[in-house]
Amino acid sequence: MLTYATVDDFIKMRELDKVGLTVGVMDKERDNIRAYLMRATSFAQRYTRRDFFPARQVRKFPIPHTFFDLSIRRLPYANLYVDQDLLEVYSIDNNGQILNSTDFYLIDNNVMPYYGIALSATAQSGWRVYGFARHEEPIISVDALWGFATNSSGKRYPDDYWINTTVSLSADIDDTTTTISIPTPSTVRDNLWQYAFTEGRLLKIEDEFMVVMSVDDSANAITVQRGARGSTAASHLSGNVIYRWNVPEDIVEAVLQIAKTMREADVSIGGRIGVSDVSPGVELSMPADALRILTSYQRSMVLE
Repeated sequence: MLTYATVDDFIKMRELDKVGLTVGVMDKERDNIRAYLMRATSFAQRYTRRDFFPARQVRKFPIPHTFFDLSIRRLPYANLYVDQDLLEVYSIDNNGQILNSTDFYLIDNNVMPYYGIALSATAQSGWRVYGFARHEEPIISVDALWGFATNSSGKRYPDDYWINTTVSLSADIDDTTTTISIPTPSTVRDNLWQYAFTEGRLLKIEDEFMVVMSVDDSANAITVQRGARGSTAASHLSGNVIYRWNVPEDIVEAVLQIAKTMREADVSIGGRIGVSDVSPGVELSMPADALRILTSYQRSMVLE
């Protein structure tokens, strides 16, 4: 599972690399920290009802309609409101009819992400209800990139979200390659002057997403999981730029605070490190600053 903050982010915050831990103990501690970050990330997703990483997925929806559409038995033209944040649409299957890109547009309130799809005035037809399909059946298929990204400094997705690591492939890779050569990868800083390659980063080369699984400075390489987040593993030529996904900084901070609170709660009652839940009988209060951050990102369940 990807986490909104990395193990190295946590170690830097807690300065655990300065307390004299041996290599073996440090490896175990990294596993423990990863468990807390996974729990904190899961909490952030549930609390905000959002995913702050992008994922390609085909999602299905019922035919949107109004009472007027039904009363005159016309093909509905109502807006289709989606149940997740929407970044980009690749295709829409309108009950067997693939819409042209000019047949629809994405709805927002001048602020990303998109929350709906509307048919344009020049659309070939309305939403199609053919055969034995009922309006409530999920027969509209939307192949899209889902996830949260908002305006930043007046920019829109993908600006400020896919960050140029300033590193390009030094050799061709095929769709099965899992080791990518990068000189001293742990020292590379990207356009935001953050470390570009650490365990848990989400990377992108062309249209493929990859997750950094490990970093090896001695081998000048990183190991990656290919075809992540619903993307397809593909061959890439030397010279293609590597991008990394930029989780909003305040979300990273909130997850770090929550993971720290979880860890300290476990340590305080006997060292149940890395367990999936806080020990029975221990009431865990989430840090107020973290909750304020997450509350500001909560997705409304009702669209007007």
